[in-house]
Amino acid sequence: MPTGSRESWSPSSGQSPLILSRCHDRSLARMPSPRLRLCAAIPAHNEEKHLEACLRAFTFQTDGQGRRLDPTIFEVILLLNNGSDGSAEVAHRFRARHPGLALHIVEVTFDRRHAHVGWARRLAMDEALARFHWLGFPGGVIATTDADSVVASDWVAQTLTEVAAGADAVGGRLMLTRQAVLDLNPRLRRVAGLHRHYERLVDRLTCLTRPDPFDPWPCHSDHGGASLAVTARAYQRAGGLPPLPTGEDQAFHAALRRTGARFRHSPRVRVVTSARLDGRTPGGMATTLAGWQVAGSAQAILVACPDRIVHHLNGSLQATDFVAEAAVDRVPLSEALAVLTARVTTLEAGPGHHSPIRHKC
Repeated sequence: MPTGSRESWSPSSGQSPLILSRCHDRSLARMPSPRLRLCAAIPAHNEEKHLEACLRAFTFQTDGQGRRLDPTIFEVILLLNNGSDGSAEVAHRFRARHPGLALHIVEVTFDRRHAHVGWARRLAMDEALARFHWLGFPGGVIATTDADSVVASDWVAQTLTEVAAGADAVGGRLMLTRQAVLDLNPRLRRVAGLHRHYERLVDRLTCLTRPDPFDPWPCHSDHGGASLAVTARAYQRAGGLPPLPTGEDQAFHAALRRTGARFRHSPRVRVVTSARLDGRTPGGMATTLAGWQVAGSAQAILVACPDRIVHHLNGSLQATDFVAEAAVDRVPLSEALAVLTARVTTLEAGPGHHSPIRHKC
């Protein structure tokens, strides 16, 4: 197997219960195109309804200027695990209609211990690593998205652009379609918009307080599995994606940061995800939306206290880490918005200005 690599590197850590190319889709046994630059890993469990739209997005990839992207520079590894619907049939029919897309379809039945998205995503990403190992290209990009999501038409190109600019890993911006937002009930739509504004203020506060030269403003704080990419070298250095039942994407982001990876939260890398309330994974967007629907108002939704966010920004944590992890010091979303707006306005105004609003947790 040719490598051509100047360093020793291989599929990560051996924790996976199998390497897919050894026992599944024959297309994985064929050497990748020597032009391969990005391999997208997609875990899927009973996604018959959303899968075709997800895959179709990869047949319309452009270079960011509307010109069709060379299809030999990217591949898709679709891992269907423990399926009981028509997802496999949808995938195989799609591949037959689109022979120009390098789509590898893998069907796996995990035992109960491994039957979750963390293992599925890990296996597919490990196989992407193996593809680049085959080529001897540790700078190749391992990307992942979800089967109920639709990547933007320039998702591949924009991800590669961020890596070419020096990023070791890239988190894409997660969005809902305008129609999906309109389909939400009015109270939930309002709360979702206010919470997005809260996240935006925290992102801006972080950049103003602790600017990251590798992640300059404008940026965001999304690094979920619906749009996450990493170089093969950085993937291996981090030990691969942690195969957790939930939160595998957040744990991977933390692992990358511990290795010193340059992580870019790019507003140019975009993906639209579903607005369903019956999510497959606890703690995901569906769980969040369902919780907001129950709460019903910005006053009933609790978020991290702005004073505590500032305190942690002046310490060792990024604000987004504290927002995600803190289980105490919560205040109503409506109050936090007023305080954060005042703080950001003051910092943008420069030295000598003071915020008239404070909230002591």
